Amino acid sequence: MIELDAVYKIRQTHPWPCRPMSFQCESGDHVWLSGPNGCGKTTLLEIIIGKLSHEGQCRRNFKDSLYIPSVFCFKSVQRVDECLSWLKCLYLSSDSIKDVADRWGIHHCFRLNVSQLSRGQQQRLMLSQLSFSSHKLWVLDEPSLGLDGVGIKLLADAVKDHINQQGCVIEAGHLWPYPWHANAVVEVPH
Repeated sequence: MIELDAVYKIRQTHPWPCRPMSFQCESGDHVWLSGPNGCGKTTLLEIIIGKLSHEGQCRRNFKDSLYIPSVFCFKSVQRVDECLSWLKCLYLSSDSIKDVADRWGIHHCFRLNVSQLSRGQQQRLMLSQLSFSSHKLWVLDEPSLGLDGVGIKLLADAVKDHINQQGCVIEAGHLWPYPWHANAVVEVPH
């Protein structure tokens, strides 16, 4: 599905990463990208989704992917139900927004503005895209940011269900041992 062969990004001051990265992710795989802050995990994810130019080969055998960045992307004046309705339309999903809100534990926030949510509730709203999307490839940048233990379990269950349905997940993060079901850990050098 995805194969990186000696991929690196040229920056003005130095190449990233210090050495070229190579790995692959097939249907049913969960690849965990690990490394310290600033090592280039987000850069690597943006290369994978085709957002950044790069050196080396990145072969993508998929039509499109779902990318959830580490930065929160909804307007603070939007209500939770409006965000969920927009996501449902964006992904042409038949799932009910109420069911998705229940699944992600944000049903009690339905009529609140995004600005009134805690960081963890905002992250759950971002992750609700996983329920609406039919993309086979999920690219997740630090998806556990701000989540409590229940939120981390919801995320882990969603990822596990996706890979069990022959989806592919490439995820960057720091929270260990969350990726207990990752079948590959790739260290991104600093």
